[in-house]
Amino acid sequence: MNLIYKIKTFNKVNSNMSNAIKVLITNIFIIGINLITGVLTARYLGVQGRGEQAAMIMWPQLISYSLTIGLPASIIYNMKKNKMNSNGLYTACLILALILSFFAFLIGYIGIPFWLDNYNQKVIHLSQFFMFLTPFSLLSVVSLPVLKLRNDYFIFNRLLYLIPLSTLFILMILIVFHLNSPYTFAFAYLMPNVPVTLYLIFKLLNSYKPSFHGLKQNINNLLSYGVRAYGMDLLNTISQNVNQILIAAYLSASSMGLFVVAFSISKMVNIFQNAIVDVLFPMIAGEENNSVIELTSKTTRIAGFIISIFGLILFILAPFLLKILYGEEFSGALLLLRILIISTILNSISWILSQAFMSLNRPGVVTLLQLFNLILFIPVCMFFANSLGLNGVGTAFLISSCSRILLVLICFPLILKVSVPKLFILKEDFLHIKNRVLKFIK
Repeated sequence: MNLIYKIKTFNKVNSNMSNAIKVLITNIFIIGINLITGVLTARYLGVQGRGEQAAMIMWPQLISYSLTIGLPASIIYNMKKNKMNSNGLYTACLILALILSFFAFLIGYIGIPFWLDNYNQKVIHLSQFFMFLTPFSLLSVVSLPVLKLRNDYFIFNRLLYLIPLSTLFILMILIVFHLNSPYTFAFAYLMPNVPVTLYLIFKLLNSYKPSFHGLKQNINNLLSYGVRAYGMDLLNTISQNVNQILIAAYLSASSMGLFVVAFSISKMVNIFQNAIVDVLFPMIAGEENNSVIELTSKTTRIAGFIISIFGLILFILAPFLLKILYGEEFSGALLLLRILIISTILNSISWILSQAFMSLNRPGVVTLLQLFNLILFIPVCMFFANSLGLNGVGTAFLISSCSRILLVLICFPLILKVSVPKLFILKEDFLHIKNRVLKFIK
C-alpha cells in the first residue's frame, strides 16, 4: 500500500526533477517498444526489406520536420514571454503549420521519384502517398512543445508512447495474418500519428480557444524567433537523416537495412538527453544569464556522466544485442554500431550545452554551428562511404560529433563571455544528486 501511495503521489508531483524522471521513464518505455518493433521488422522483412521500408517512411517524415521554420522552439519562447496572448499565439502557430504542410506535400510528391530512383515503383508510389500525412506531422511537432510549457507531462508522456505502441499493435496484427511486407509495415509506422495528433489538437484547443485578434502580429512574433531557430531545427533534422539520404543514394537497400538497425540501437543513448532537454529548455527559456549558465553546466556534467556510463554498457553488449535480437544476418553492423554509440554520446552532451544559447535568445549561434557541421559531414561522409562503405558513414559521424562539441565549448567564452563549462562530473555534483534523490524519496 505504501508503494502504491508513493507512485500515486509521484504522478501528481510537478517539480522539475519529477518531470525529468517521468520523461526519462517514458523514453525508456518508448525505446523498449521501438526495440521490439525494430526487431519484428528486421526479422520478418530481412535486410533488403528493412531497407525498403525505411526508405518509404524516410522522406515523408524528413520533409515535414524540415519545414517547421523553428515553430517548436518559437511557440515555447513566445508563450512564456507573453502568457496573456497564448490563445492568439497558438492559433497563429496552427495556421502556419497548415500552410507549411501544403508546401511539404508538394515538395515531397514531386521530389520523391527523383530521390528514390534506384528503388522499385511501388516503393516510390507508396512514399508519395504518405506525403498526404504531412499536416498531421507538422501539427504534432508544433503542438507537443505547448504541453511541455504547461508542465502537462502526464498527457505529453502518454502521447509519446501511444504512437510506437500503436505501431507495435498493428505490426502484430499484420504478422498474425501473414501480411508482412515492406509496404504494410511502412503503413504501420506512419498511420498511428493521425488519431494521436487529432486528439492533441482537440485537447489544446479546449485550453487555448481560437483567437484571430492580432493574428498578423502573432505570426510576426512567431516568425521573428522561429526563423532564427529554424536553421537549427532544419540542420538538426537534416543532420539526423542525411546519412540515410546518402545511403539511399549511393549504397544498396541492404546497406540501408544494416544502418537503420545500428542507428536505432545507438539512439538508445538519447533517452537521457531527451528527458533533460524536454524539461530544461522550457524551464530556463528567457531567464537571467547567470542562472542559465550555472544550471546548464551542472546539468551537462551530471547528464554527461550518466550518458557515458550507459553508452559504455551498450558498447560492450553491442555484439550480443545484434545477434540475439536481430539475428546473424545483421552482425555486419557491429563496428558501425560501436562508432555510432560514441558519436551519440558526444552529440547528446553538445546538445544539452546548446540549450544555454537557445534560452539566452541566441538560437542563431546553434544554427551556425549546425550548418558548419553539416557542411563538414556531407563531403566527409561521401568520401568515407565510397572507400569504407557503411563503416565510413560511421567514421564521418564521429568526426562531425567531435567537431560539434568542440565548437559549442569555444562559443561559451567567445559569444557568451563566460568560461568554458566543465564536462567532467565534480564531487559537489554527486552530493547534489544524493541530496535531490533523498529529498525525492522522502
